[in-house]
Amino acid sequence: PVSVQDNEKILSGFSLMVIQARGFPPNTRLRTDSWVQIKFGKESSRTKIQKGTTNPSWNATFRFSVSGEASVTDDHISLSLCVGESPQNEKEVDVLGVGIISIAQVASRFSGWLSMRSDKTRELLHAHHRPEVYVACNPVWVSKYWQTHAGERVEDEDELLL
Repeated sequence: PVSVQDNEKILSGFSLMVIQARGFPPNTRLRTDSWVQIKFGKESSRTKIQKGTTNPSWNATFRFSVSGEASVTDDHISLSLCVGESPQNEKEVDVLGVGIISIAQVASRFSGWLSMRSDKTRELLHAHHRPEVYVACNPVWVSKYWQTHAGERVEDEDELLL
């Protein structure tokens, strides 16, 4: 499983708040219905659709676990900034860009503007003008000494399954 740890605690989950976006390319003015698709491992969520704006605000919080079903490939969170008529009609959806947040960034409580990058975005925009999404991460830590194995408290950290 994916884990970020120090001497006394292990990252067991996190919440991710998707706050707002800015910097839409000029050609999105006619298609201003937007949302953010979030993927972590096998889990996928999305914000609600914001209609009629190139400066959407979501203030949406998503919670994820990094224990149990997580695999070694679950080392980052992917956010896709999308515009279009409907998330269900993939042919009508444009992905303006994708931003990546590492688990290490989550553990350090990353908060700020995340640049959305893609080959398509580079074609559409000047180098200094890219869409961005403002996010805030809140890690959830568990004490190593309170981790359990088969429902019993583990007293010796050498017994922990990491």
